[in-house]
Amino acid sequence: MAGPMTLPDSYRRTHRTSIEDPAAFWAAGVDMIEWVTRPTTVLDDSGAPFYRWFPDGELNTSVNALDRHVRAGHGEQAAIVYDSPVTGRTATTTYQQLLQGPRPSLRGDRPEPGDHPLRR
Repeated sequence: MAGPMTLPDSYRRTHRTSIEDPAAFWAAGVDMIEWVTRPTTVLDDSGAPFYRWFPDGELNTSVNALDRHVRAGHGEQAAIVYDSPVTGRTATTTYQQLLQGPRPSLRGDRPEPGDHPLRR
């Protein structure tokens, strides 16, 4: 019988920081994504127990999910892998394919805040 799982010290330190000082933990990750407007406030706890993280920051999820990977030279890497054991069908879509794929036509050429594009 195997013993309890042991975690690396780096994981333990990171987890401890996330619990003991969540604002510092999340502040350390601010530069890991691209921001339209970089936040100056990490945590707004003025309405506790309802907290707001990065309340003055603005980001574009699509840019962080696709564009930055293509710009970093990872465009031909798999972004989505579909593998159905039921049908036996597999398919791979790269970051570049997703970035160049069809875009929904909403109010204009590009989605705006508040749009909810869905594929049918």
